[in-house]
Amino acid sequence: RNPSLVIEVIEAAGVPKTLVDAAVEKKRDSDRRRRRHQEDAYDEVWAVFDRDEHPLFAEACQKALENQVRLAVSNPSFELWLLLHLQEHTAPLDRHQARRSLSAHDPTYDKHVDFELYAPGLDAACARARELDRRAREGKTDGNPTTRVHELVESLRT
Repeated sequence: RNPSLVIEVIEAAGVPKTLVDAAVEKKRDSDRRRRRHQEDAYDEVWAVFDRDEHPLFAEACQKALENQVRLAVSNPSFELWLLLHLQEHTAPLDRHQARRSLSAHDPTYDKHVDFELYAPGLDAACARARELDRRAREGKTDGNPTTRVHELVESLRT
């Protein structure tokens, strides 16, 4: 709803390394445009992906950090982020459990998000995600479950 906000979604798919590589390239292109004082440079570049059991996950995260690409990683999967819109969840789970838990609220879910169902819970999801992140930082969990999608949402809101 903010007319000054422009979001470009890259239809990249694949493992985190592939996504980060694409994001880093976009960031480099943007940095070149910024140096030339072109108006179409990005303020931020994000990569959004699941922790799952992807190979080269740590390397992808390190490359993003080194290239100032922001990450919105969900552990174990993006379905956790959606689930947090609908309920609190603090117990470790795998991606299959996350999907089953989400299906209890949204039986038709199949990688398509029904905005009307999830939008009312956005603020609650952000608060729940911040709490999961706090618990992980304090060593109360091993990072499962966590999601950093709230950071992307909060960045878009500012």
